[in-house]
Amino acid sequence: MTDPDILAVLQSIRTIALVAVGAAITSVGLNSVRVWLGIRTHFEIAKNRAFQLMCQDYFDAGNLEALVEHCQDRLSTRPNDGYALWYLAKAHFATKNFDRARQTLQKDDERFAVGG
Repeated sequence: MTDPDILAVLQSIRTIALVAVGAAITSVGLNSVRVWLGIRTHFEIAKNRAFQLMCQDYFDAGNLEALVEHCQDRLSTRPNDGYALWYLAKAHFATKNFDRARQTLQKDDERFAVGG
């Protein structure tokens, strides 16, 4: 084998090695993104569940002022949060503030309006 032949073989090996390393790095990167998205999703689910449980606890205890405040805090960062709107409407209904309850439920209903 001559020097140019050896050089060609080494360059081929180098190319194959670079492609393999690139594929491995890409795979690790994609798996990291997949894991991060999974963790983020589970965190959001847990956070939403904690919010629901806290709202239900406030409602069951009759602590409607705290419930309204808790929902309004949530709506300040998530204005279309369905659970916050639902529990806020429940609090208004329990205090016989039917107009506010209806307005809140209409806002919740508007989240799903199509073309209007």
